[in-house]
Amino acid sequence: MDMEKISVRSVESVVLSAIKNEKESLEMYRKLREEIKTPFLKETLNFLVNEESKHLQYLQEFYKKRFGKEPKLHDDADLDIIPVDIYEKSGALKGILYILEEAMRFEKESAEFYHRLAKRFTDDKTRMIFEYLSQMEEDHYNMLKMEYENYAKFHDIMHDESFLNLEKVY
Repeated sequence: MDMEKISVRSVESVVLSAIKNEKESLEMYRKLREEIKTPFLKETLNFLVNEESKHLQYLQEFYKKRFGKEPKLHDDADLDIIPVDIYEKSGALKGILYILEEAMRFEKESAEFYHRLAKRFTDDKTRMIFEYLSQMEEDHYNMLKMEYENYAKFHDIMHDESFLNLEKVY
């Protein structure tokens, strides 16, 4: 791909798109975290909430410093999240796996989005910021993939009451 220069206006919209992306990720993981009961998966979601929150803060600060104003987003996030409790109450493995697949897809798309953006910038500092974000999203994808594989393999025990409440067992 050509290393094309992008105008100041397009840089602004690119950064706003990145902020929106992180805001949507953060909201998605917050909603999932509230509904998931499995302790290990909940811990992963806590981690991802913290990560996406840091990315969002960083991009908002980057925007303020670069453009000298607060970022303004249209609040039109399209978060089509399936209610987790439907699947957890029924014990349906496919539901949780579907949710994890969707989260993995979101992370993969985010990684590709940031990677493509990085290639569009000519200044090393900005390019490295987006490469870093791309790598972080790829790491999140791998983390979710591991959770997906674990859940697929151990889903029966993850819904066992004693597994969910170890303090009652010991």
